Amino acid sequence: MLALIGEKLSGVYVLASSGKAVKERFVPQVGEVIDRYGSANGRYTSPVIDGKSFSYTERSLPYVEDASSYHQYKVVGDFTKIEEYVKNCTDVKLKTRLHASVKKYYKGDYSRLISYKGEVALVEGWGTGGATQYEISLSVE
Repeated sequence: MLALIGEKLSGVYVLASSGKAVKERFVPQVGEVIDRYGSANGRYTSPVIDGKSFSYTERSLPYVEDASSYHQYKVVGDFTKIEEYVKNCTDVKLKTRLHASVKKYYKGDYSRLISYKGEVALVEGWGTGGATQYEISLSVE
């Protein structure tokens, strides 16, 4: 996904005049509901606020809207304790897969698992932008 501000492209976020994405670190809260369109194994989500999802247009998604590719999730664990959860996980297959992802993308350093949030930019031909976008460090799958 791309975000367009002036003539610049960068990720999914609105860009500052410096050309850097305007996003901030954040921790998803237990009980929060998030959603996404696309495959179930992505890292980009949006919050569901008071039961309302951001529209496809507000997300500036580049493909045809497909309700069958909509996924909704509830945050059930503390994102600051991911390493502890993986360490204590009794599902060997899941534990192995998560540890492999952290090793591959973060050099095995769980402290590098950082989530960000920011505003989705308008992208000509895709959408108006304006949605809140969460970028989480591991797939929601």
